[in-house]
Amino acid sequence: MFHKSGLPGPAGPQGPAGSGSGGGSSKLIIGGNVKFAVDFIAKTIAFTPFNLWNATSAFTLSVGTKTFTTEMGTTTFYYVCLLNNTIELKTANEMAAYAGYPIFGIMNNIVFPFSYPLNQIGVRGGSIFGRPDLSIGEWTLIGDSLTQGTSWWQYVKEQYYIPIHTNLAVAGRKMSGSSGMWKDKDTVTATTDLVTIMGGTNDETIHSAGGAGTLQAVGSTFNTETYIGAYQTLIEGLLAKNPKMKIILMTPPRAWTDTTGTTLRSQLKVVGDDVKKIGQFYNLPVIDMYNNMGYNEVNQKTYLTDGLHWTTEGHKRVASLVCGALRQYY
Repeated sequence: MFHKSGLPGPAGPQGPAGSGSGGGSSKLIIGGNVKFAVDFIAKTIAFTPFNLWNATSAFTLSVGTKTFTTEMGTTTFYYVCLLNNTIELKTANEMAAYAGYPIFGIMNNIVFPFSYPLNQIGVRGGSIFGRPDLSIGEWTLIGDSLTQGTSWWQYVKEQYYIPIHTNLAVAGRKMSGSSGMWKDKDTVTATTDLVTIMGGTNDETIHSAGGAGTLQAVGSTFNTETYIGAYQTLIEGLLAKNPKMKIILMTPPRAWTDTTGTTLRSQLKVVGDDVKKIGQFYNLPVIDMYNNMGYNEVNQKTYLTDGLHWTTEGHKRVASLVCGALRQYY
């Protein structure tokens, strides 16, 4: 909650100071499924057309975007409020006579939710309560057909509302080679908060034919025709663009050559072991997809359509691992 000064204060049973009427019931919105995207770079608050409510009333909010000034975002605390299906920004002094409902506050590029669900607010160029783990505004996905299109990442966005995502995954793409994933280092923007990388399933052949390569010292000239060299090029290129970028590596998952589950693509484990070595080298988190997806020869048809690509249950399982990694590491 907030004191009359507009600064964060201890939680209490009432709404923000001055937001009630005659010391009566609070006007604090306590729930809802509207998704708010607070963009401190573009100076906008975008919102989706869903319902929200307090203890006694329900409201319908139309989709829209509210702009705010630099001063509103950095030097003065402002309440983001709802009145007559319209988003408004009010100072603490204006709240005493205000008839609307406060949802959250903004100041110093920080979002201060009241009782509004944190996973319904996405922040770009700032944070929630000053915590970067709650504030992933831009996410870029690098991968192949296992990431391309409608897939597991949508479930992650539902759990951790991320306003902006860019999916660079391309079916059949390798990490190495002239058109490899390593080139995505030039496409990812410097404002990106999170990058997930799941590449290697299509490098299986070159990896087994001696194209794995070896880890080189930081800043080396890497051989992008090798798997490890291309991977190092990608990671160092991303961190050079934004040293604070959150990066999660994902090993290739377990797979079979057909739907019978009799012929395991065992080389993928070797590729995954190299991903884990790369993660250890750069001190980056790695999701071991090969060993932790929970499917095997007995139940793989529940999670896989063709021995490799995921069913809906498979995509949900991937999403749970990614959400777990975000909670654990970031």
